[in-house]
Amino acid sequence: MSGLEARGLKRSHPGPGGERRAVLRGVDLSLEPGKNVALIGRSGCGKTTLLRALLLLDSPGPADAGEILLDGRPVRRG
Repeated sequence: MSGLEARGLKRSHPGPGGERRAVLRGVDLSLEPGKNVALIGRSGCGKTTLLRALLLLDSPGPADAGEILLDGRPVRRG
């Protein structure tokens, strides 16, 4: 597939006391070139976390998982 894709994306943030709080739990997403997409949801539901992950702006923690692909090829933070 061409476009941007996320498979099994899991992300968490530190919570009170140092334990991690799951924000994204196995997100699968396919975005096709030329298509418009809206991302809506309540405050704190993970919208910004998802976008930061897709843009490779986050630093995944040890419990985080999943992969991001561009035109079918894995992309990683350099």
